Amino acid sequence: TKITAFDGEDDDEFGRYSGTLLANNALAIGAPYDDDEGEDAGAVYIFYNVDGGEKSSTPSKLYASSPNAQDRFSWQVVASESGILYVGGRGSGDSVVDVFTPVGENGEYTHTAIIQSDDFVVVVVFGQTMFAFNNLLIVRSSKRDEGRGAVYIFLTEDSGNSFEQVAMLQPDDLSEGDEFGEVTITQNYAVVCTAKHNDETGACYAYQTLDSGKKWFFATKFTSRDV
Repeated sequence: TKITAFDGEDDDEFGRYSGTLLANNALAIGAPYDDDEGEDAGAVYIFYNVDGGEKSSTPSKLYASSPNAQDRFSWQVVASESGILYVGGRGSGDSVVDVFTPVGENGEYTHTAIIQSDDFVVVVVFGQTMFAFNNLLIVRSSKRDEGRGAVYIFLTEDSGNSFEQVAMLQPDDLSEGDEFGEVTITQNYAVVCTAKHNDETGACYAYQTLDSGKKWFFATKFTSRDV
């Protein structure tokens, strides 16, 4: 099956990144250079499978809660197992993540929340790299503090209607340009974050939670010299 944008225009870059499968038999595909809400403001298309996946219904289209030109909304699109959809951009405006949750069973989504770090700074790259796991959203900000980087963890306890920032992870031994924050999370809630320029060869930092994500603590650091 080939999927295209019903209103696609040149340079929208529909499907710039692979689509994100949603829990309710739907597919989210970004077009970060869509111009509906301003030049390169961006959009997300939601396709819903019908007839056992043989074809898709007419797609719906989602936009940022406060769209602006050059936001490139949908630069990053991720979803949780329950179908909560998180959309980040790559623009010069507000560094936020928009949250959408499913309504019914026909691929319809509604905007429910905006996620923003507690120490919000406009110049921070926030929302370009995210990871959703159960009721957690982990957001990388690799350019924070002159490129030292940081990782923010947000928790929802009401199915995506509101979020609390429960942690900001940032090791004390980072230097400018380390770019801490590429994230992997395991099934037992262990988070491993890389800092690719730390100690010249790069390093990994492991964090653990004992209460399903509400509180986090540093576990260990390891480098290639530890192998």
